[in-house]
Amino acid sequence: MAHGAVRTVTPAARAAAGRPRPWWFLAAVVGWTWAFLWPATLTGQPWLAYPTVLLTIAGMLGPLVVTAGFVAAGWWHAPPRAFWRRALDPRSVAPRRYVIALSLAVVLAGAPLVWTALTRGAAPWSLVAGSGPVTFLLVGLLAGIVEEPAWRGYAQNALQRRLPAAGAALVVGVFWALWHLPLFYLEGT
Repeated sequence: MAHGAVRTVTPAARAAAGRPRPWWFLAAVVGWTWAFLWPATLTGQPWLAYPTVLLTIAGMLGPLVVTAGFVAAGWWHAPPRAFWRRALDPRSVAPRRYVIALSLAVVLAGAPLVWTALTRGAAPWSLVAGSGPVTFLLVGLLAGIVEEPAWRGYAQNALQRRLPAAGAALVVGVFWALWHLPLFYLEGT
């Protein structure tokens, strides 16, 4: 563009600005992740071994990175700050939903502890120190921070503008499963 020239915006460009692109988004999330996780599986090493861990982390950050890129590019119906506030602000969730989520987490993490305590005679708190329930909760928290702005914040919301909620959830579920597919082949996951 020449110096001092006025930039005109076509009606088509104006209409496309701020419009979410859920299908491109879902393909980009899976593409980013697979570009790192499939090579990680080919190393034959456990996911925490160097350099496989670097590929694994890069792949697992795919949903967050792609979401940040799409929102920053303006492919969302609100400014980036509004998107991230809605996606990450804990005050945007009703307190009763926290109670439900915490109750489910306690049941899902606690039931195996109680079962093990009853069948092996060990004190439940001794099982927490080096085992699954604590890891389960920490991984769930980290996965939620990395994945949910993408799956629920961007994809689900954008698809629901075109599909019924159940249809949008089904589409997101299929892509979510595809996103996780390489983890079934990655040693240690």
